[in-house]
Amino acid sequence: MGKQRCESCGYEFSRKEIRKDALKFFNKPLVCKNCGLEHQLTLLTWLLPRILFTVFPVSIFLYPNIKAVILTLMIITIPLDLLLYPFYSKYRAKK
Repeated sequence: MGKQRCESCGYEFSRKEIRKDALKFFNKPLVCKNCGLEHQLTLLTWLLPRILFTVFPVSIFLYPNIKAVILTLMIITIPLDLLLYPFYSKYRAKK
């Protein structure tokens, strides 16, 4: 899990750029500052946080007896995911 680089010129995207992209509701392509090439999230990287953020609210309704445990896990997991997102996110050049 190295740093994400532009497939054209090798520019290293900063963690701040990737994290800012993660906070957008609709993931727009990440644009290289050197050459302007657009990079799109891979499907797995796009799905992983959405699945994670869907499991918790659904499980609260399915298992109301352990609502406090689920909410605690949610409070811990969501910020942790935002911190780790730049390390597991993968981008591919948009064609």
